[in-house]
Amino acid sequence: MRALVLGILAVAATSPLAAAQESPPPSDGASIVLRGVPAGTALAEVAETAGVSVVFDPTLPGLDRPVWCDGRDIAVLLRCITSAAGLDVVLRSSGTYLVVVPAVEAPAVGGITGVVVDAETRAPLPGAHVRLVGTATGTTTDEVGVFAVGWLQPGTYALAVSYVGYAPAQVETLVEPSGDARTRIELRAETIRGRPVVVEGLQAPLPSARLGAEASASMASAPGSGTSAGLGTTTGSTLATEPNAPSFAARAPRRTMDAVAPGPGALGVVGRSVLDGLSIQGADDGDHPLRLDGATVYEPVAFGTLVGALSPLAVGQATIRKAGFGVEHGSSLAGVVEVEHATTPPHSSRPVDATVNLDPLAAGVRVRHDARVRGARVTTALTGRRSLWDVMRTPALDAAVRQWNAVDPVLTARFIDTRALRFETDREGSDLRFSDLHLASRVTLDDLRTIRVSAYRGQSIVETDLLAGGSNGRGLPPAAILARDGTRWSNSAASLRYDAVVSARWTLRTALTASAYQLDVTRASATGDVPPGQTIESVGTQLATMLDREPASADANRIREATLSTVFDVRRGPAHVTQIGAEVTGVAHHLTLAIAPVRTVGTSGASARVAAFVADRRLLAGRWTVEPGLRMTVLPSTGLLTAEPRASLRFDALPGDRLAGLSLRGIAARLAVGVYRQFVTRHEFATFGPSAIVPEVALWLPAEAAPPVALHVASEGLWQSPRGTAVRVEGYIRSTPRLYVLDYNALLVPDLSPTDDLSEILQDGQSLALGAGIRVEHDGTRATWSVGGSVSRSRQQVDDRFDGRWVPAPWDDPLRLDAALGLVLSGQRGAGLVFRARATASAGRTWAFRRAYYDVLPTFSGRTSIGPVRLDRPEDDRLPGVLRLDISLAYAGVIRGLGVEAAFDVVNVTNRRAPLDWSLVQQATGVFSVRTRALPGIEPSARLRFSF
Repeated sequence: MRALVLGILAVAATSPLAAAQESPPPSDGASIVLRGVPAGTALAEVAETAGVSVVFDPTLPGLDRPVWCDGRDIAVLLRCITSAAGLDVVLRSSGTYLVVVPAVEAPAVGGITGVVVDAETRAPLPGAHVRLVGTATGTTTDEVGVFAVGWLQPGTYALAVSYVGYAPAQVETLVEPSGDARTRIELRAETIRGRPVVVEGLQAPLPSARLGAEASASMASAPGSGTSAGLGTTTGSTLATEPNAPSFAARAPRRTMDAVAPGPGALGVVGRSVLDGLSIQGADDGDHPLRLDGATVYEPVAFGTLVGALSPLAVGQATIRKAGFGVEHGSSLAGVVEVEHATTPPHSSRPVDATVNLDPLAAGVRVRHDARVRGARVTTALTGRRSLWDVMRTPALDAAVRQWNAVDPVLTARFIDTRALRFETDREGSDLRFSDLHLASRVTLDDLRTIRVSAYRGQSIVETDLLAGGSNGRGLPPAAILARDGTRWSNSAASLRYDAVVSARWTLRTALTASAYQLDVTRASATGDVPPGQTIESVGTQLATMLDREPASADANRIREATLSTVFDVRRGPAHVTQIGAEVTGVAHHLTLAIAPVRTVGTSGASARVAAFVADRRLLAGRWTVEPGLRMTVLPSTGLLTAEPRASLRFDALPGDRLAGLSLRGIAARLAVGVYRQFVTRHEFATFGPSAIVPEVALWLPAEAAPPVALHVASEGLWQSPRGTAVRVEGYIRSTPRLYVLDYNALLVPDLSPTDDLSEILQDGQSLALGAGIRVEHDGTRATWSVGGSVSRSRQQVDDRFDGRWVPAPWDDPLRLDAALGLVLSGQRGAGLVFRARATASAGRTWAFRRAYYDVLPTFSGRTSIGPVRLDRPEDDRLPGVLRLDISLAYAGVIRGLGVEAAFDVVNVTNRRAPLDWSLVQQATGVFSVRTRALPGIEPSARLRFSF
């Protein structure tokens, strides 16, 4: 019996994506399996079965060696055979495979480097597919539109280039011996319906590349830009429409002005409410950094997702990396949020254009300019935004803020001398202000060298001036309390990045980033009796005079950070890339805690860390991609050396693959494991003043002696049908055996001497998170929909809290369901009317009372209960479930040369006042009742955008 087995499997036509990666299949659609066949016989059989030209000398040494190879990718199969025989195979420009003896010196092979751009705007097109016609060799352009193909024999090659939303093109180029041919390819936009693609590195994206991250497409597109393949984002269903239609119009309605908030159905990424930050796969909000063009932007309070750190007009793409991310993305406990500025050229032949955006919370403007400076092309975008809270307020949100900003009598009685049991707000003045300014520029020196420069400045203010009257119901004079709270923070960031294609095998990226964060918290309050004949307002005036004479207590937090990094991508073969990088980071910090009754803390310092990493990505047999990596970090000040090994394995089924008789067509999977550390950590500090508008504030502190560490195991699966339906599942386990939390026993003892030692106010803890989720989505010509759900369990343990028990984490969101629908009611090139709806439901959240009830009251008062509430059992205090439905009707088009986008949103259509948290109120009889702070009710609003 012959040792050669030819397994013939029926396969369907491959997609353009697969075609860019696979060799021409055997002429009859066969999968070839070789078991112990002599190499010479195997080469002849492959040539005959596949219908390709394989040329070799029968007298070559090694042809009698047995080989064990299988597959359908001819290039991979030939490499397997020749490698076993100790030979080499090269692809000639004619499409012939030539088997040769390995040269002592490297053969005179060359390569092709180039850039793919929009023919009208000259904007680079990241993620474009580039394939050598008649061969298996293919790649994609990187984020600046550049591609490289190496290991080519001298000759003339035809390049086929395609990109979603553009007409395909084909060009020819000549490769010289030991040289790199350079080419510039221009594509013209056309109406094609499809999904934007997020691309990492230089390899052609397999379906499994969608796994491990949630990414949103450009939100800064303008009508006619030709840079957006469709409305919506890749975080959920993407509404397919003309490529020139703006992405803004079809975004699911939501109150947040944050450009990086998750879209509908983002699996494993939760933005729980307007007063909560993001939670990535059951992790705390501080377990993932936010990087803007590589520079870290810090958010200190949960109001960050309401006021928003970044203007959507300025953002080109936001990618949320989840458990199992690679060593090249840095160190953090749970994930990374990467945001890139948009530097898209003006959408017309004019060198300047402008866009104005109006929504219920803010007004923004963007101006773009394109020019030639000494042969280089310079594209610059200047974006500014300002909140409108002092000009107009949506009724629902204004009413909710007034309710949130109410005196908590239980906390007030513990920390302020007052006999009142109940308070009613007499006057409330809240101020939510934010602004940001972005400057981003891309300098294209030539087709293969790019410089990107950006700067950002953002400021946010949450302030309140609250006057309330209180009574105790026992015939004593009523009391008045005046509370002034202010939380101000700012972020500045700058980056300078240089990208270059050194050769068809080498690319270089070097960057210098810097950021500065500053937080100031002020708090002051005064109380007094209201004598007969006086009003609360008159007493409030006296209290205000008293506070004006005394400086308010203040807390402060500062972080300064700068990083210099260099990364090389080395193409070691057609399907093998190694990434080598190093970075040096300097951090300066300052912390002041001075608001009574907290112990005085004052500390400052500076430190550095040096990191290096190596990551490898290799495609095996056309199906398996292995991605091992190692990241090493040293802290020179302490001599600490840490290692973060990580690895992932991805599988992409080939068209003919079957398992137990079932076709695996369209199936991809990913398994990732790794060690993760974080060197600047976030610590939630519960506020306990009379006002509750800011329930907690975050303090960012360095962790140098022994940084927190987490262990990740994550798996994901994806099935895509040819008709636009996809099913995605995920599961994860994250163990954090070492983390740090604030030690309130050390903080709430004002009699202790001031300290500058951070270790005195922190204590050790650990956490465990696990979960699973599923999402089904469909992208049709006129309609898209998605349905998803997730279950999670996040628990935390601290030795000195809750008797050392494991308790649910405050951010745990155990059950969540999400559904979204998008309909193109009418659409043609440059215009469209879109309807979108989104429904969300969640249940199972604990820690129902303000954090100060659990964190502060037991330590300060020594009590473990207040009335019927056990302060040491947060797991028993469960909030009711939340159900919300939002709808939107949006139009985008061009009217007499003016780009117009308009949307009418109705948030919380059913007007369900979901609970935000609870507090306690004591009656005159001594009985305590629960008071609920609720999320806003129904809120209609309109959004407008003009581009000219």
